[in-house]
Amino acid sequence: MQIIEKIMVHAGKIVDFCDGEDKNSFLSNIMLHEACVFNMIQMGELIGKLSDEFLIKNSELPWREIRGLRNRIVHAYGDINLNAIWDTIKIDLPDLTIKLKTITTNN
Repeated sequence: MQIIEKIMVHAGKIVDFCDGEDKNSFLSNIMLHEACVFNMIQMGELIGKLSDEFLIKNSELPWREIRGLRNRIVHAYGDINLNAIWDTIKIDLPDLTIKLKTITTNN
C-alpha cells in the first residue's frame, strides 16, 4: 500500500501546483509544467513497482495508460504535448485520486 500512497502524494502535488491556474498560465509557466511532468514521471515509475496481482485486482484504474504517459514523456521529452498534459491534470487526475483513495481505504 505504501506505493499507492506515494502515487497519491505525487498526484496531490500536481493538483496543488495547478490550483487556481488556467490552461494559458500552465502553458506559459515552464516551471509549473516541468514540475507537473516530473511528478507524472514519478507516478509512472511507482506503478512499475506494483505487483501484477495488485494491478489485476485493481484493473479499473488506468495503470497501463499512466505508465505509457511516463514512457512518452521520458523518451520524447522535446515532443510533449502540454495541452494533453493539461487535460490529463484537469480531467483524469481528480478521478484517479478518488479511485486511489478508495483502494487505500478498502485495503
